[in-house]
Amino acid sequence: MTARPVAVVRATAMRWVLGGVIASLLVTVMAPCFLSSLRVYEWSPELDGYVLKEGYVHRKRDEGWASTRYGPYGFASVARLGGSDASTVMIWGDSYVEAHQVDDEQKTVCQVNNALSEQGLPQFRAVAVGRACWSVADYYFKIPQYEKLVDPVCHFIVLAEYGLNDLCPDGETFVSEPALQFVRRSLVDSRRSAVIAGLHRWGLSDMLLAPWKAVRTVLVSGRNIRFSLGPRKEADEPTAGSGCRLLASESEPNAVIESWSYALERLKARSSRPIVLVLVPEVPRLERGAVCLVDPQSEWRRRLARLCTAEGVGCIDMTATLVNDYRATGKFSRGFHNGKPDSGHLNARGHWLLSRQICAYLDEHKDTLLKTNYALHAD
Repeated sequence: MTARPVAVVRATAMRWVLGGVIASLLVTVMAPCFLSSLRVYEWSPELDGYVLKEGYVHRKRDEGWASTRYGPYGFASVARLGGSDASTVMIWGDSYVEAHQVDDEQKTVCQVNNALSEQGLPQFRAVAVGRACWSVADYYFKIPQYEKLVDPVCHFIVLAEYGLNDLCPDGETFVSEPALQFVRRSLVDSRRSAVIAGLHRWGLSDMLLAPWKAVRTVLVSGRNIRFSLGPRKEADEPTAGSGCRLLASESEPNAVIESWSYALERLKARSSRPIVLVLVPEVPRLERGAVCLVDPQSEWRRRLARLCTAEGVGCIDMTATLVNDYRATGKFSRGFHNGKPDSGHLNARGHWLLSRQICAYLDEHKDTLLKTNYALHAD
């Protein structure tokens, strides 16, 4: 090979290498603007579990475009802890209450506190505790620890994902065989969390964000790779007795009601404070290009409401609120500019509607709640 071809090959290789380095640097610098940040956890002895680190700011980019700042014990920084004679109400939930999709001032808990001040209900203040993938079993195990911290007057449990799925056995945290039972779990991998916390401490979490997510995506996708021919076998749809994603009309009522009764009885036994379920159905929504205002689980919601009355558990059904608001404004309570307008998590409008329903309940039951709180502390 002559000197000229060698020089050409060398120059081409250098351009490829230099281009790769420059592209990698650009991705590293720009990625934090467009990728959701890595969650940074710390161990809380008081709560006997991992919570999002105080001072950590979570950026959400794949759904919505918002930032959430965290204070002590994993509460969002808008939480009002201490320094007040007001009675605390706790709002529990999964990613719908965690609400990374909206900024702090748009979250339900912030809007509840603002509304309480505006409506002349200074005797109450709200704090929210929500984590993605939490379900009824998680609330059951965590309620005692949080009650020691904030001494709430009542608990609101928001059920907004997959209809009424959180009250049904899922085979993991709520099992039905050999008998109905809650199972304790941790959603945080301690080793992975320690690595991310170290990167955050050294200011490297944003720099390594793109490579981290790229490797994770490859690993997750690799699990689904198959090498056999033929049609892919679909997973069996879950049933009402083993984790009901959406309760169907043909689901066995006795099995469903039994699991609901168990869940409500266990929650009541776990806390002496009143418990209120908040049901947030997936309406309105788009179906075949048209807006649907009918909740396919309306009959199941009525059954749950009747069970709550029988068990002495409060219940807020937001179906009418969501439908009437859409009819009046034409706005969806779910969805964001970078997703479908009718699906996904609650947007700012949805959080506003949820906060108003919670405040209305507090206003209607304030005397009973305050008397119950007084009786508990009088003992």
